[in-house]
Amino acid sequence: MVIENLPLTETKVLESWFISPVTDDKNQHEKEFGWVLYMNFSLSRGKIGWLAFLSDMELVEEEIFPILATARDNLTSGIRRRLTDVRILKRNVQLQDSVNKLESAKRQLIQSGKMAALGQLAAGVAHEINNPIAFIRSNMQVLQEYLEDYKKLHDEIRSELAVNKSLDTESFTSLCEKVHLAYIEEDSTDLLNSNIEGLNRVREIVENLKSFSHSGDVKQVQISINDCVETALKIAGNVFKYEHQVDNQVTNSSSLILGSLGQLQQVFVNLFVNAAYAMEGGGKLSLFQTEDNHRLIIHVKDTGTGMDKETVEKLFTPFFTTKPVGVGTGLGLSVSYAILEAHDAQVTVDSEIGFGTTFNLSFPIVNA
Repeated sequence: MVIENLPLTETKVLESWFISPVTDDKNQHEKEFGWVLYMNFSLSRGKIGWLAFLSDMELVEEEIFPILATARDNLTSGIRRRLTDVRILKRNVQLQDSVNKLESAKRQLIQSGKMAALGQLAAGVAHEINNPIAFIRSNMQVLQEYLEDYKKLHDEIRSELAVNKSLDTESFTSLCEKVHLAYIEEDSTDLLNSNIEGLNRVREIVENLKSFSHSGDVKQVQISINDCVETALKIAGNVFKYEHQVDNQVTNSSSLILGSLGQLQQVFVNLFVNAAYAMEGGGKLSLFQTEDNHRLIIHVKDTGTGMDKETVEKLFTPFFTTKPVGVGTGLGLSVSYAILEAHDAQVTVDSEIGFGTTFNLSFPIVNA
């Protein structure tokens, strides 16, 4: 075979063409030619390529060498392009794999941020659920007493019928007044309505938490920022004590934005929790909206302690927090910033020590 007649162990690039006899007598086709003309050339990363032709003459005319040189150059160029394409393809696969891993890590980080936020809200959420459960329990105890009164009335009516074989209107009215039947009927209705309202409140809390904590599909769709802010307020509402005021004016915008409802809820929950922390002794949270150049801007303003310029510049740095050790993870705002970037949203912060902070979140409007 031709390959057996080439000095493949040679690591240097040959400066000229060489010709040598074919040594394989078994191959009749190659034996007819008898000679092999060859040269090698350099490829990338230290690799050597070989170009060989069979010949029936020991001597080769000089006119053929320019043709051979052209063939060699074309072959070298083609092989290098092919190797480059292969390397690019391999690199693209590696890059895509890296992108997939980063996206997975980002999703996990966002989900961890949600769980961390829920951890901070846990005590307040338990209190929010405990309140309706407590009055439902109290109402049920009263209804149980009313049921005993009904049983008592039933027994007295049966006893009266057993003795007198009949029951006139006056006697029936007297028995009903004895157990305060009219009041029981009126109050029972109120108690049942109160229980239903309490259970609806518990269901609403659980559904909001379930929607918030669910990793879900991150596909962006047209959403109303009104619903997003309102739900986030319900989730984080328990962090605002009786000394806090919440003025939500983001209620009447007809503008739609493109986004993931669950992720944006996470952003607003983080902002609300931070605002409540900044207003530890009480204060006012104001939410309002403006529009500018086909963008919807949501302003989240608190009357808390405020921040200096240096703190504002570090706000979105991972693990940076102004909260005591064990209270904050330092990931809430950095995760929020990543979410806002993915939504093509812009965020600015206005803050002054002693006068509070305003976060301005600007979203492109899709129905402008």
